[in-house]
Amino acid sequence: MSHLNYFDFRDDMPLSCRHCGWTGLGRDTLLEMSSEVAAVLDRECPKCFRIVLVLPFPTYEQTRAAAEAGNEETMRMCEAHGITFTRPPRRPH
Repeated sequence: MSHLNYFDFRDDMPLSCRHCGWTGLGRDTLLEMSSEVAAVLDRECPKCFRIVLVLPFPTYEQTRAAAEAGNEETMRMCEAHGITFTRPPRRPH
């Protein structure tokens, strides 16, 4: 089982299960909240239901840093929840 920063997970990232040999994309895995630790999300193999990836929930600082780095989804989330951050400069077209 692998661990990955919450904001580094992508739906199109290739994943595989070391237990049954399944391979696929992040979007093909099953999303579960860990029953042992509520501070992580587990991505499970759709074939054998074993955990293939653990994503710890981000801290406030990690969330803010992701927004400041230009993560569009995180910027929207911060704005919706009143989390202040410095917007990254716009890139010229």
